[in-house]
Amino acid sequence: MNSREFFEEAFHNAQLDYREVEFESADPVPSISLKIDNGRIKQVLANLIDNAVKYGGTNIIVKVEKLGGYLQINIKDNGQGIEKEDLPSIFNPFFRGEKSRSRESGGTGIGLAIVKYIIEAHGGEIRAVSKPGKGSEFVFTLPLYLKGE
Repeated sequence: MNSREFFEEAFHNAQLDYREVEFESADPVPSISLKIDNGRIKQVLANLIDNAVKYGGTNIIVKVEKLGGYLQINIKDNGQGIEKEDLPSIFNPFFRGEKSRSRESGGTGIGLAIVKYIIEAHGGEIRAVSKPGKGSEFVFTLPLYLKGE
């Protein structure tokens, strides 16, 4: 799978789903051969973008770059952010940092745990940085598999 084609299609689909949100691409997506489970990585992107929109993001900046033997994907939003004390727990199953959100409107708290599982199953890592009131940035990596490997 070509990384440029994959990510450009995924972000185009997100723009269609969230017309009220402004999407920006920080740089052109590199064109690299990836060996990924397309459906699962699309699930990761959909979850991260959906969370950004649910938590007030109206501007989402996406950056995909090659760093060493990895492709690094940054998804940054201008939403409400995550409290500092909640950051270490956000990838734990059933953790929901926003206590005021009900299960009906706020989900079950397993989305980010699934995202982490998928990324780690691909041999990558995920982390988040956030400032309350300023937004969040999720950064994950996928190992590169060049043709011939």
